Amino acid sequence: MTRTRISCCVPHCRRTRFHVSANVDVDGIAVDFAAEWICRNHWSPVPSALRKAHSQAKKAVRVSGTSDACEESSAIWRECKRVATEIAVGIG
Repeated sequence: MTRTRISCCVPHCRRTRFHVSANVDVDGIAVDFAAEWICRNHWSPVPSALRKAHSQAKKAVRVSGTSDACEESSAIWRECKRVATEIAVGIG
């Protein structure tokens, strides 16, 4: 059994972790929340309100399992990645 490693989403970050699948059924389609990851060093500077919104959106997807909740969660995750990257390169 080979274990896959995934890298931090922030460009040029060398941190990795083992990929442990976190599949959620959304309208009959398996969505893997663990396919992307932001390391602790880059996640910590992300504003707590945005981190909390991300956590609540993920919970909403797990509870409701609708594509609308999944789209909202994806949009918040993209914003988290954008903010983390901007902070890492000194823009934000």
